[in-house]
Amino acid sequence: MACFGQCSTAFSVVPSSNSQQESKHPTQSHAAEARVLWICACAGVSVIGLTSDWVLFQPVVATLSIPLSEFADPERAIRLIRAKLGEKQ
Repeated sequence: MACFGQCSTAFSVVPSSNSQQESKHPTQSHAAEARVLWICACAGVSVIGLTSDWVLFQPVVATLSIPLSEFADPERAIRLIRAKLGEKQ
């Protein structure tokens, strides 16, 4: 949890096709975004974008992504991120 305070990555959110529903629950949306940022920070990557289905993250030399649904389980998301990083090395 200590890594959350170190996350200062800027990112953009691409509106989903269901943006009216998201606008009804902005606090919930912000909490979900914060959780995704925290998980990525713990995995040592920078978030460069969020869509309704994907999280785009970037190590130093490449842009990688995993499905947004994987972030429901933080440990699994971190393992998948690290596996993606391992594929690029």
